[in-house]
Amino acid sequence: MSKHRAIPICTLLALAMNAHAQCLPGWSAPTHPDDGAALDMAVFDVDGPGPARSVLICGGAWGRRAVDRYLVARYDGRAWRQLGEFYGAESIARAVCIANTTGVGSPAPGIYIGGAYFLTAGGPLRFLSHWDGSAWRDLPGIRGGMYSLHMFDEDGPGPNEPSLFVGGGIAEIAGLAKPGLVRWDGTSFSLVGGSLQPSQFGSCRVHAMTIFDDDGPGPRSPALYVAGSFQTAGGIVVNNIARWDGQHWEALGLGLGSGVDALAVFDADGDGPELPMLYAAGQFRTPGAWSRALLSRWDGQQWSEVPGYNGGGVESLYVFDDDGDGPNLPALFVGGLFNRVSGVFSPGAIKWDGQQWHGLGSGLGGLTWAHATDFQPFDEDGDPATPSGLYVGGNFFTAGGLWSVGLARWGCAYPTCYADCEASTGLGTLDIFDFLCFQNSFVNGEPYACDCDTSTGPLVCDLFDFLCFQDSFVAGCP
Repeated sequence: MSKHRAIPICTLLALAMNAHAQCLPGWSAPTHPDDGAALDMAVFDVDGPGPARSVLICGGAWGRRAVDRYLVARYDGRAWRQLGEFYGAESIARAVCIANTTGVGSPAPGIYIGGAYFLTAGGPLRFLSHWDGSAWRDLPGIRGGMYSLHMFDEDGPGPNEPSLFVGGGIAEIAGLAKPGLVRWDGTSFSLVGGSLQPSQFGSCRVHAMTIFDDDGPGPRSPALYVAGSFQTAGGIVVNNIARWDGQHWEALGLGLGSGVDALAVFDADGDGPELPMLYAAGQFRTPGAWSRALLSRWDGQQWSEVPGYNGGGVESLYVFDDDGDGPNLPALFVGGLFNRVSGVFSPGAIKWDGQQWHGLGSGLGGLTWAHATDFQPFDEDGDPATPSGLYVGGNFFTAGGLWSVGLARWGCAYPTCYADCEASTGLGTLDIFDFLCFQNSFVNGEPYACDCDTSTGPLVCDLFDFLCFQDSFVAGCP
């Protein structure tokens, strides 16, 4: 099997001129809009094949005020920008998905968010919206929280366009009562092979989706795997996780217990003979389903427990290679309610290499049960000489002992230059556009500008911050 590796950032000591240098990963604390939690993230290419770098899109529940909150923000590697206005202290964005489709009969390209929020002051509560590059548009007819969004092409190389699959605790959508999962084709919502149904006394929610090819080079095509809290899919008993091939639902053995929160596909031996496996995580301990573990894996035929996992409930999974061209293969990053796993101290976030558990420094902290709810690689400058770091969102105040509320970065040192605000002319090249970029950030009261001079505290923009930037600009980049 081929291996796709996400490459982390090379350390400054190895010098960014070498695109293939090894690095020693660690924690750093990027500036961000304000206290809160980044609950879901995605990378968005703002101009498609154009020259602009991709940006990191963060959805969550964070902002400086109860109104005009940063529920969705974009980060270009230097500065944060609010992506539209949201209102209300109870607003929250739980799911972010990027649609790159352009064909007729497919979701409009752009950013989709799901959650529960107010788009306008005094307006109705919204649950699913689309950003077209200039404004948010509500997708109407929905009641109930959204927890998971995923693009999937049901006929593969066939003529049909991909659809946006929308999952959550949906009470009603386009007149469909409690469907759990629907597809959006850019025009209308429809059921996916019949609705999902809960057990007699349970709820029906979809918390995670991913695409997995369970027989590798075999004849079966990749399919959409859906997990959460439900008993049946299209009338078939599946116990909280099911496979959708575009036409039929299929159970995965006996399924899993209640509370499946995260899915990931992990190939533990890289280019070795073993096929990737589907990892499922949550808080499943329901009798009658196969697993008693909180982290399990499916090889296409049967379930097995992940050796050594003895922590609490798991909320997030992601595969990432954090040592660049170093000797280590990509690992499975796990976020959940634990302080130690198999004796390894790493509260809230840890990684599994297929054989052993490894800590992430001193882990996450500041709260009793600090933990990661999402992971997302992001290449801050688009330069292969300084590749991706892993951004970690969740419920925590510190990462590796650094104050970094709700969002932190794991990876190798990123060679930054504070005065290079705009960065379109290349990392470390300063010009008038960098000065104008800072001015705009200063006028808007954004953390990038207000945190230059810390003598007056964070998020206080004054003359000293302006002078601080001027001094950095004159000094130039390393």
